[in-house]
Amino acid sequence: MNFGIKDGMPEKYVYCATQDSMGYMWFGTVSGLYRYDGHNFKYFKSTINKPGRTIANVLQAVFCDQAGNLWLGSLNDLQWYNPQLNTFWSPDENIKEVLDVKNSNILHFSTDSKNQIWVSTMNNAFFKFNPKDSSFTHFKKIIPNKLSSATWRVFETSNGNYYSVHSHGLIHFNPDNYKFKHYPFPGNQISNAYYDKSLNKILLTTYEKGILAFNPETNTLDKYFFNNETLYKNHLLCLAKGPDDKIWIGSYPLFAIDLTQKDLKIFKPEINSEYSLKSSKICNLFIDRQQNIWICSYNGLSMLSRDNQQIYSLPLVLKTGGSFEPSGILEVPWTKELLIGNPGSGLFNIDRNSGESCLIANPLEAGNNAIKNLFKSNKGIVYAIDDKNLFRYLIHEKKLVPVSTLNIKDKFADRFVNNVVDDNNKVYFGYRSGGCYTLDLNNFKLSKIIKSEIDTSNVNNKDNTLIPCLKDSKGILWFTSNPGLYSYDSKLNRWTNYSSYPEFSNLNQAYSLEEDVYGHYWIVSLNGLYEFYFEDLKPVVKNYNQDSKVGLNDGYLYQIKKEPGTDKLWIASGKGLIRFDPRMKKVLTILGQQHGFSDIIYEFIITDDRKLCQFDIGVLNILDLNSYKFNNYIQPVQISSFKIEDKEISLQDIFSNEPYHIEYSKNFLSFEFSSLNMSNSNQVKYTYLLEGNDKEWSEPHNRNYISFSGLKPSKYVLHLKAINNSGIESSSITKFPFIITPPFWNTWWFRSLFLTFLGGIVIFFLRFRIQNIKQEEKQKQEFQKKIGDVEMKALRAQMNPHFIFNSLNSVQKYILKKDHHTAAQYLTKFARLMRLILDHSDQNYIMISSELELLRLYIEMESLRFDQAFVCHFEIDPKLNAEVSEIPSMLVQPYVENAIWHGLLHKEEPGNLYLKFLLKSEDLLEVVIEDDGIGRTKATELKSKQVLKKKSYGMQITGSRIAILNRIHQIETKIIIEDLVKDNKPSGTRITITIPIKTSMS
Repeated sequence: MNFGIKDGMPEKYVYCATQDSMGYMWFGTVSGLYRYDGHNFKYFKSTINKPGRTIANVLQAVFCDQAGNLWLGSLNDLQWYNPQLNTFWSPDENIKEVLDVKNSNILHFSTDSKNQIWVSTMNNAFFKFNPKDSSFTHFKKIIPNKLSSATWRVFETSNGNYYSVHSHGLIHFNPDNYKFKHYPFPGNQISNAYYDKSLNKILLTTYEKGILAFNPETNTLDKYFFNNETLYKNHLLCLAKGPDDKIWIGSYPLFAIDLTQKDLKIFKPEINSEYSLKSSKICNLFIDRQQNIWICSYNGLSMLSRDNQQIYSLPLVLKTGGSFEPSGILEVPWTKELLIGNPGSGLFNIDRNSGESCLIANPLEAGNNAIKNLFKSNKGIVYAIDDKNLFRYLIHEKKLVPVSTLNIKDKFADRFVNNVVDDNNKVYFGYRSGGCYTLDLNNFKLSKIIKSEIDTSNVNNKDNTLIPCLKDSKGILWFTSNPGLYSYDSKLNRWTNYSSYPEFSNLNQAYSLEEDVYGHYWIVSLNGLYEFYFEDLKPVVKNYNQDSKVGLNDGYLYQIKKEPGTDKLWIASGKGLIRFDPRMKKVLTILGQQHGFSDIIYEFIITDDRKLCQFDIGVLNILDLNSYKFNNYIQPVQISSFKIEDKEISLQDIFSNEPYHIEYSKNFLSFEFSSLNMSNSNQVKYTYLLEGNDKEWSEPHNRNYISFSGLKPSKYVLHLKAINNSGIESSSITKFPFIITPPFWNTWWFRSLFLTFLGGIVIFFLRFRIQNIKQEEKQKQEFQKKIGDVEMKALRAQMNPHFIFNSLNSVQKYILKKDHHTAAQYLTKFARLMRLILDHSDQNYIMISSELELLRLYIEMESLRFDQAFVCHFEIDPKLNAEVSEIPSMLVQPYVENAIWHGLLHKEEPGNLYLKFLLKSEDLLEVVIEDDGIGRTKATELKSKQVLKKKSYGMQITGSRIAILNRIHQIETKIIIEDLVKDNKPSGTRITITIPIKTSMS
């Protein structure tokens, strides 16, 4: 993989790399420090840079120490950086040794067993940093006179010896007493060095002498560690060794030495694709924890993934030097050889272990002699066919021998695409131009299968496509068509047509079918993946594509094979090779061009010894399934960026254990995160759950960022996990708790304070009111007159005058009984009720809150008046905003009065009155008045027995008002009266009033 501007890395000169304790990659470039999280690069500008002292001027050395701090060395400065605290700082340059370090052009950092840091420089030898007292010690005095003090590296070997590496040789020194010994190398040839603990050797790169190995046990130099002329002809600039006994060498190309095979591989800079190496003049190599190789150069940054180093390629080159596209492939029985159909001439034989190859000519044709199909009989005999002839392949002699002439009348538009051999040793051929032939290998008799003869519904269809795909575990042969699916039982000579199933209507260009270990059949096509099986003897068909949430990245599928020894399947697609779990219905791995395969894969085979072979023009790519290491590396997700309204928040706050508090007015949040999986990070998927907002995890996706807005004040926890390109999830879930704080008026303390304040006002008002009532008692006559005035106004407001009269009698009764407290309480409620009636008697609409208060006062007075003969229950819809909603005034009170007087007062035991205000819609209110009194029938009987009958004007006036309001305001107020019955006896009355409402703003 190559990195550039599209990834956030604009720099051409990349000098060095390191990995911090969390897994982030850090790079020193010509303009400073960059971090890579597996998805994007981010530039870090030092806050302590100043003229003459800056890390933004050729940052040549980057190193992460045991404490997790980064050491940053440039041409003229040394700085430290703490990634978690996002803090830069620098040693005090008033100290002479510190000033010397900063002025020395730092080249490299290394550490030893005591956690001391060794600083190699270009101009001033090297320094030791002691973390115990933060002191620097200069070691320039051990450099012999007249020799360059430039130091490439400082190493501590396994036995505790220290060596510094220079262009002129190595110096073995004692850091405690400065004693040293110089081991020179003539010609100033040494360019770099690497200490290999497993070999216990210091490997040296040179400009013209290849690779040298210095043995610290004997202090001797092996000049022929790896003797290779190619290395001698290149200036070797750096090297690193991986755990697989491969030494990687940076030069103008990249070299890889396999110490086990004693083999040299060259990676030359190319521009063939984005996955070809583009870096040249490689100055530094770094191997991360996943064993990925980071290639720093003067021509950009590249990375060779560990996963992508496991597929090896063999060239398919003719003797003429040209390459070709194979027209078929077959594993030769009992050998490690593969036979590959050559569309130009005969067969191509290649040993998949050694790579040795040879051309096997067609002995009969001098012109168009392409081999179009290869197959094995049940006895393991290999056959080949061209347009007219059948050949037998002699394994030991490696040649084709004619067996029979095939009388094929069709003109082949293309090569055969499939073949299947049944239990009777009969081979079935299908080819792309349509048609299917059978060849009996016992007598070489050829015949053609006519599709219309086995499928009567195909009589008028010119399509004769019938592609043999599989002989299943029961010996049944399976064929695909366009569209459709057929099976053939050769023992019973019986064809079965499954094409009538609607799910197969889109089964186009399906050339491959496989049976898994569970007895299910899998078909690949240009319309995705089909699963076909029998349940209770009935066929079941399912189609999976890119939208089916099984992980398919492409709908164009070309071939499917079973992986020997497992239950997994491999699928060739237009975007790589897919490893699929048929039991879990899940894609496990996708291997494409970045792994070493072609992106578009049409055909492959899996050999008996589990070698997956995929071929393309001029190349055969081989993956050893026995040794291939799928990517099991997956770290917990790291949050790399957290922004509130596009303002970056310090990572220190993210790593805190305490929830992060966010103001309610600033809750547009965005997160960036990474699994820090550097190997094929573009195939990593993420899923998240926001606790407090979500109930389920999100669908896995490749995006490494999410954002939230408009979150309500509450507590939240963001959960994150990753799934790597092998389908493995993070071992633990990353959690980030945060709190959206409510506005101050929505906090418990403000509500408590407000209620306390409101309670104080109410108490003050009640005391003040009681005091006024006591004073009014002294002026009884004047107060009686005021009551008379209230009666007159109440009459104008359609209030029942009998209620006012009876109320006054009740007051008088309490006064005469000298029950001053009850009289005062009654008068208080009465006065408030009169005030409300007067305030709204001339208004058509009233606030629901005022109407509720009027009703409460009225009911309380009636309850007090009749010695608590009933109990009232209010139910107010919490969605109803009574402070801004209005209804026609004084509509409800007459019905409440009627329920009390005619329903409840005649009841022997205390009764119940229910008032419900229910919001049915934004502009419709339902008011329910329900009592458990004697019922309307009984009340009518009692009323008829009264000596003095009175006419109720309240109900009549209210009915008239409703009619007038409906007509004038074009509204519809409905009244429904229901008689309640319990145990076949009247048990009260329910009145439902549906009233249109409006807001005071409207």
